[in-house]
Amino acid sequence: MPNLFRRLLDVLAGSTQADLRRQIQYLKAENEVLRSKINGPVRVTPGERLRLVRLAKPLGSAIKALVSIVSPQTFLRWIRDADNRRPS
Repeated sequence: MPNLFRRLLDVLAGSTQADLRRQIQYLKAENEVLRSKINGPVRVTPGERLRLVRLAKPLGSAIKALVSIVSPQTFLRWIRDADNRRPS
């Protein structure tokens, strides 16, 4: 697994803004294709949900244009729920 992350970091480190934009477009299209093959809703575990929230929070409101496995409103609720569960 560390090898996979190293390769991903190498790709990202050598990427220009245009390259990153094309990579995101590809990943969004791939996600749409995969979602079209699934019957019914995508079920995520609490751990998967937290991972997605952790990755999405730095994106701010841009996540609304990216999220596709649930509605943007549901995803924003996931973020609020995660924030409310954090110890103060």
